[in-house]
Formats: sequence, C-alpha cells, structure tokens
Amino acid sequence: MIDNRENKLSRCIFKMTRLQECLSYNLQYYRKLRGFTQEQLAEKVGTSVNYMGLVERGKNAPSFPMLERIAVALEIDSTQLFEPSDRAESFSSIEKTLISEIERVIHTTFKS
Repeated sequence: MIDNRENKLSRCIFKMTRLQECLSYNLQYYRKLRGFTQEQLAEKVGTSVNYMGLVERGKNAPSFPMLERIAVALEIDSTQLFEPSDRAESFSSIEKTLISEIERVIHTTFKS
C-alpha cells in the first residue's frame, strides 16, 4: 500500500504545475461530490469565495492550515487533495465516446 501511495505521489509531484492541477481538480471534484457551491465551501472554511475560486483554478496556493480546513470541510484526508486522478482522463474518454456517438446518430439520421 505504501509503495502504491508513493508511486501516486511521485506521479503527482512530477512537475509543480502538476501538483497545482491535482489540487485544483480534486478540490473541485470533492466540493461538487459533497454538493457544495464555492460560496458554501468558503463559508465552512472561513475564507472568501474569491479566494476559494483562485485556489480551485490553481491561481493561488493555500497554506497548510488552510488545506487542513478545506479537507475537514470536505470530510476527506488532506492528502486526497493531492492524489493524482484518473477521473479526469476517464471523463475525457467518456466525453469523447458520447461526442462520437452523437455524431454517428446525427450522421445516420440526416444521411437517410
């Protein structure tokens, strides 16, 4: 288990921008999973909506105490905010499949 986590962590920290992408993506993912708006999460965390939006877009890096408050509000372990996610790739794959299917149906419908 430790080796797997270390492998995930090393993939996430490959570049600093990748670390920000992990945080950005996971913050938005868990916020939406919990059904929170940015405003609701900001209120739970004790910060402004503007700041929360900046963090979620990767434009601002939160402090360690802020990361802990975010994790507590989202009811997750703070390390989950930095785990690399295959979810982004799977969403992309699903979207591509849906677009292909829609194009096929449209093409088939209008060709007839």
